[in-house]
Amino acid sequence: MRRIEVVEGLSVRFPGRSQEFVEGVEIGLLAAALATSAPEIVMRLASDALEQAQQLAHELGYLTFPDTRAVDGDTVEVRFRSRSARPRLQLVR
Repeated sequence: MRRIEVVEGLSVRFPGRSQEFVEGVEIGLLAAALATSAPEIVMRLASDALEQAQQLAHELGYLTFPDTRAVDGDTVEVRFRSRSARPRLQLVR
């Protein structure tokens, strides 16, 4: 049973439910977040849900950037950036 972070500081668990159910909830939360047209969204998802999340993001006009360094067992942190968002420039020394 894994915790799903809804917003920072608020997470939910579903005791007795299958991993597929939890992945479905994650995809539902992702779809709701992407529907807001936010320029950038960062979520931790089950690794098994990554492909479906990438397809959904593509259909809604987002690029996906999985952070391979943030893999924690069966989860991965993914950054979703709107295709229409302007790139953020950073000073590199």
